[in-house]
Amino acid sequence: MRSLAWVELVASWCVWWAAYLVLAPKHQKRESVTASAATRIGLLGEVFGLFLIFGFRVPGAPRTSAVILVSAGILGVLAGVLMWTAVAHLGRQFRITAGLYSDHKLVRAGPYALVRHPIYTSFLSITIGTGLLMTSWLWFAIALALFVAGTEIRARAEDRLLASRFGGEFTKYKGQVPAYVPSLAIVRLADAWLRAHFEWLVWAVVGLGLALRIARAGALYLNGDEAMIMVAPLQPTLGEVYQRMLAHPHGPLPNFLLHFMAYLGSSDLYFRLPSVIAGALVPYVVYRWVAETWDKGAGFVAACILSFSPAMVILSSQLRFYTMQMLFMACSLYCLERGLREKSPKWIRLFGAALLLALWSEYMSAWYTAAIGAYAAVRVLSKATPGRLKLEWAITQVAAAALIVIAYLTHLRGLQGNEGELLARDFWLRASYFHPQSQTLWNFLRTATVNLFEYLFANLKLGEWMILVFGIGIVLLLSSTGRRRLAALSLLFPLAVTIGAASLQIYPYGGSRHDAFLAVFLSAAIGVALSFAMRNHALALVLAMACLITAWPAAAQQHPLDDKPAVSKREQMRRALTYLSQQSPQVRVLVVDQLGSATVGYYLCHGRLDDWRELLPGSKTYQCAGYRILTVETWGAPVAAYGEALMRAREKMPDLFPDPAWAFLISFTRETDENTAAAGFGRFGKIELWDLWRSH
Repeated sequence: MRSLAWVELVASWCVWWAAYLVLAPKHQKRESVTASAATRIGLLGEVFGLFLIFGFRVPGAPRTSAVILVSAGILGVLAGVLMWTAVAHLGRQFRITAGLYSDHKLVRAGPYALVRHPIYTSFLSITIGTGLLMTSWLWFAIALALFVAGTEIRARAEDRLLASRFGGEFTKYKGQVPAYVPSLAIVRLADAWLRAHFEWLVWAVVGLGLALRIARAGALYLNGDEAMIMVAPLQPTLGEVYQRMLAHPHGPLPNFLLHFMAYLGSSDLYFRLPSVIAGALVPYVVYRWVAETWDKGAGFVAACILSFSPAMVILSSQLRFYTMQMLFMACSLYCLERGLREKSPKWIRLFGAALLLALWSEYMSAWYTAAIGAYAAVRVLSKATPGRLKLEWAITQVAAAALIVIAYLTHLRGLQGNEGELLARDFWLRASYFHPQSQTLWNFLRTATVNLFEYLFANLKLGEWMILVFGIGIVLLLSSTGRRRLAALSLLFPLAVTIGAASLQIYPYGGSRHDAFLAVFLSAAIGVALSFAMRNHALALVLAMACLITAWPAAAQQHPLDDKPAVSKREQMRRALTYLSQQSPQVRVLVVDQLGSATVGYYLCHGRLDDWRELLPGSKTYQCAGYRILTVETWGAPVAAYGEALMRAREKMPDLFPDPAWAFLISFTRETDENTAAAGFGRFGKIELWDLWRSH
């Protein structure tokens, strides 16, 4: 946060001075009338005030409070806009000291319609912003008093000159427009401008969200889950891609997309781009849907939450298919609402296409399909709906149901009850399933809902407050009338269906990425509540979201299932692979656990695994890239377990596992950025390499 404060401060002053350097005329030799003495006294007061602001800094400056960062940022932007527009409107009349040229004209356009001295306003704004960031409060008050006194002297001197030249015209202008402190009329103008340009604001939010996702996606190497996902797309033929993808419950569309992408590139960031781009676009589509259904202010809030939620940023910067699913879901919601409002078969067909794409991306979209199908049935089967629209909707439902049945018979049935599902239900996602033997349904719903909101907002206290805000949004919608009231069902049904699936131990409901798609509906209801609370004032909503966005990174809590950036850097993976390749004699056997197997399978084998064998219960082996890989069906075991697994494998097939043999571990607990390359041992972030040959 401190680096952000420095960037904000330096950028504000650079932009402010650039207006003078670029636009202001230099060395004019024209006849003029000046008030240089008064101007210099006023300027001296301003400069002395600035000296105090920079000279009496608070310890540890700049401050990093979210409120101060937002306030200083807004003041910096205001200062820059006013400075550039004011100098541009003055043109050749600009000068440092107060004065009038012989051909001087009274400027009343642009920022001069808001205040008579917008350059002084901009100077005061950037000074206040700097003081908030840098100066102790006592000296800031003294400095500000000196600065305002100097500004008042300069403004009055300039007013006297203008009155002497323009007389009644300036007197009338002075009576209508304040000197340099904006009136409430400016706030209303700003609110109206923001409301008219919500679309621009949302695109700015999307751009910032995209930058955050690209930065994270480009900095970290693929984790074990991502590496496992890439095994299928890296196969040489589509048939082999399909066969490999049957081991995971994901849809075929992203697998085939990544397969064709592999012909054109191979970097980690490149393969993450579909998820990154989809995650960045979801907020915009959700904005359009919420604006279409309720109002633009609510849509803007939802877009900000989805763009900057730490959970959403992390999820969409990984090689996963959830954000693609969310994008198609959001598209289907928008198309459905527009189709129902316009009674358009075309939009209902587009709704069906987006729904099928969501299912093809993630089969878990079946829960959303059931929920939105029930909601659409309530809307479509009314008497006011044309028969053609009902037919188009029925066709989409039949197609979606057929796809779900085919996916179950050809893919999901083979995974039902397997070890991975049991491990998730009884271990790492246990809190997201209802266990009637150890808890009541109410206790499960309460805990899982808190976990869900904590996951989305990356903070327990904030998540608990947002449950209340979400509830207020739902109550507001249900107490409204007409289409707004019915549309509230589109927010409630997905939650209800997911809760029902978790209660039957079919699908998790709680604080994990598997329920990230529910963020679309949670953010919409929260947006409705906040928009209502702020009376749909665009400026208030923008300021509220700016405070939330700047406070989020500092308040965010590490989710146990998320990667730790300090120990997951791409450079650490590069060093680990270099260290392994430089061993002499050359390493011939690698013993890995499940996470290590996925990582080795991607970074060393590039998805090409040969001579696959089931060696012992819980132990498999395969050949790739000149290595014999021995997998141990465990997670986070101590290094001794790898040596024991190697000895058991050699007892069964002694010729298959020659020396040198090394263990390749991915630590679950390491959090410090450590790089060690010693004889027989290397540690690079959370990657550990152990020489089993010499240690045994």
